[in-house]
Amino acid sequence: ERKLKKEQQTALPAPGTAGYVAPYSASELQAEIKSAWERAGVLQKRYHEAQSALGTMKANHTRVLQQLDDTHKRLNEERRENLKLAAEEKRLAMELEAAREFEPALEQSRRERAALEKENHQLLATAMNAPSESQSETRKLRTFMAEAQRERAEAELREVELRRTIQTIGAQGVEEAAATREERDRLRMECSRMEVELEAANEKISVLMDMSRAALENREMNNAQVAIVDDGIDEGSLRAELRGLRETFGDQVEELRKAHRLLKLEEQQVDDLRAALTEEKTRADKMNESLFKKVKAHENELDRRQKKIHALEAQVRGREYVEATEKPESQAVRSSRDGMAQDVPPKASVDDFADLSPDENIFELRLMSIDLDADKIGEKNPETFMTVDFFEHETQTSPVQQGLSVSTDHTLQYIVKADDFFLEYLDTKRLPVELNKSLGMDFATIGVANINLSWVLDDTLAGRTAEAPAEHFCDVIGRSGEVIARLRYAAYMRKSIVADVREYRRNKPPVRVKPSKDAYVAAYTAAAETPFPNMISVELSCCRDLVPRVGPASSMVPYCSYQFPGLPSHDTVYGRGANPDFDDVHDMPLKRTKDVEAKMVKSAMEIIAFDDADTDLEGAGVIGIARVDLEPLSKGMPVTGSFPLFSQSRERRGTVFVSIAWKDPNAPTATSARAPPPVSSAARVSEMRSDPSRVSPELEEDTILSSSAAPQPPTSVSLKPRDSAEASTSAGSAAGSADSIVFSIGQFELGKTLYHDHKVRQMFMLFEFMPKFHRDDEQQTMRVKKESQFVDFGYTKAFPVKDSGLRAALAALLDGGNPEDATIPFCLVSDDNGIDFEDVGFFELKLTDIYKHGDYVDRRVEVLDRNDVPIGRVTVSVVAQKALQSIALTR
Repeated sequence: ERKLKKEQQTALPAPGTAGYVAPYSASELQAEIKSAWERAGVLQKRYHEAQSALGTMKANHTRVLQQLDDTHKRLNEERRENLKLAAEEKRLAMELEAAREFEPALEQSRRERAALEKENHQLLATAMNAPSESQSETRKLRTFMAEAQRERAEAELREVELRRTIQTIGAQGVEEAAATREERDRLRMECSRMEVELEAANEKISVLMDMSRAALENREMNNAQVAIVDDGIDEGSLRAELRGLRETFGDQVEELRKAHRLLKLEEQQVDDLRAALTEEKTRADKMNESLFKKVKAHENELDRRQKKIHALEAQVRGREYVEATEKPESQAVRSSRDGMAQDVPPKASVDDFADLSPDENIFELRLMSIDLDADKIGEKNPETFMTVDFFEHETQTSPVQQGLSVSTDHTLQYIVKADDFFLEYLDTKRLPVELNKSLGMDFATIGVANINLSWVLDDTLAGRTAEAPAEHFCDVIGRSGEVIARLRYAAYMRKSIVADVREYRRNKPPVRVKPSKDAYVAAYTAAAETPFPNMISVELSCCRDLVPRVGPASSMVPYCSYQFPGLPSHDTVYGRGANPDFDDVHDMPLKRTKDVEAKMVKSAMEIIAFDDADTDLEGAGVIGIARVDLEPLSKGMPVTGSFPLFSQSRERRGTVFVSIAWKDPNAPTATSARAPPPVSSAARVSEMRSDPSRVSPELEEDTILSSSAAPQPPTSVSLKPRDSAEASTSAGSAAGSADSIVFSIGQFELGKTLYHDHKVRQMFMLFEFMPKFHRDDEQQTMRVKKESQFVDFGYTKAFPVKDSGLRAALAALLDGGNPEDATIPFCLVSDDNGIDFEDVGFFELKLTDIYKHGDYVDRRVEVLDRNDVPIGRVTVSVVAQKALQSIALTR
């Protein structure tokens, strides 16, 4: 019965009963097996893709670790160099202390020599005045004097050896100093022994003199014949012997004078050695400070890069891949003013303002959707994300999305303070939103959209709120200058700022150009205020035979940038290949005056051709530079023709075709209308763009370099009067003052060699005028970048001459002192961002020439290199004659 119950429980359901399943047919089983194999293939494909992504991550990780190891090695090498410099500084300090220890020794030797000379004089006087009865004792004393002379000669030899030791102390180091100190102690002992012997000799002489006096008294009293001690010497012999003693004494005095002069010379050498040690110590301090700054800069750069890497890795890893058909959930990221970012709920509420101060607000940027052009992107299903750099906040990114039409609905929140500075930022700036293409764990920037932030203020005044914000569209510009996508977004403030915007618009100052003494800038400012001004029309038609720095000519994306002197710079559109056509016409208002025409005679405009496809930042993507002389414009004639493009190494890299002419808006022009550039397949919007922005950090740096490479208005701050209104002031400055000496360094015109030297990027000039009374930082100009052929240092400094020590030193120079001290050396220094310094140019001025012939006012002086080859000319003014004459009169 139990078996029967078990079979009934385990038996399959009978047909027609509940739970009965009909058997699968062969076709159904094959379909199931085929579906299982397809799923297995998909899983295997995903497995291989995951393995490939893991390999890419490992390779990137290995590369980053290798870069960090290389950086640590360089830092260790710099630390070792720093330690070596510190050890060298300590060694120099020890040598300096050892040299200082010899000063009291030399002073003691001089005092001892003076005492010996005095005692020698006393002994000679006593010997010459001794009575005839003590002549025999005098002979003995003569022998003792000869021994003393030999001892003194030995002492002089030891002193000579001591001086030689002092001379060689700088080369042989501290070990020789110990031996010199032992020799000094031995000399002191010898001098002490000689003093004791001289005291004994003095006592002997005094005893003999007493005995001679007693003998003389006995002879007078007893009237007896006193036997002469030495009968063989007569009076003539004694006179001859005394004469010899006087000659010997004169020779000894002359030798002592020579030794005194030698000691003075040695003392001067010790002073020079001390000055050299001080100079070496100063140099070591400067090198140590420079290396410390360099190491600090490297460490800061490493920290910055490490933080950026961590932030990007966290943002990229924290995003999930979303299928193109799925609609992502709305997200929001809040960023405070200190750079901290945090996720917030997608639906904002009143609680968002709980942690804010009363003067803070929230700026929200909603990236709603983006439509990409597949033909311009080159892919039908790309993986993209966007990055935003807003105001003073860190970079934020959107999630990685896949497809051509993406609805991101991603919200970025920024905590800001809505003051006038922030409102001016919204009113005048554009917010770049970069479109990036995901390449595994890496990415590449393919386009950028410049959002007009002034619409935030306009929407606020129009009554738009955070609950119902206005939507806008913006084109995404690719690397070739074409529209590759269209972005839909909304930007608004969470709290109402209507009152603040109205107050800002009411008190907004008018945009004015800063007044300048330059003729171009003044003419440009005057033209901007004239209803129908004269204009300079620049037509850049094309470039031919361009030679790329890297890669084939067909992959070039060239464009040109130029700046008419004193006017804003201008960039052309992008071209393609080695023979691009730009057809760029740009009109610039410029009032035609005599000053402008006079300045055009010596002016030139530079045209810089860039290759946007060249990503090498060292060369800044520069193809070549062409120089166009503007002298015909001064006569009203146009400048038309082809101009060669030269690289920094003076190699020809192509030709640019340019036409520059005056344009009168009141006269009929024959300029043909240019056809507008073709519109791409992606729809454009009504948002105005001032100029196409670069689409990546590399391209932004290229833009900076292109603008910096264009010439700037060559202004100067020299003492030359600029107009009649300043004639009296400038004349007073040129006349100088009796209480100060004025130095002015103005415009520096670079020669061709220095201008095309890519190693010289920025420079400054320093000079040396009475360095004992003035600091080094007072005698150098500010650092100026080499942006054109003219560099303006703009340095003017008045040095007071009321100090008595300074006046005495200048008076000594005017009396014919050291001519080197009366020379003022000037040095042009190349500064590579505070890391590397190099002296590239020199020239000198003499104070005596200014005193005799007059002040230097706006003197054009040639600057020479180390081989005395001119590399440029600088405008220098030195107003010092009146002060020097005052010093000469009160001398």
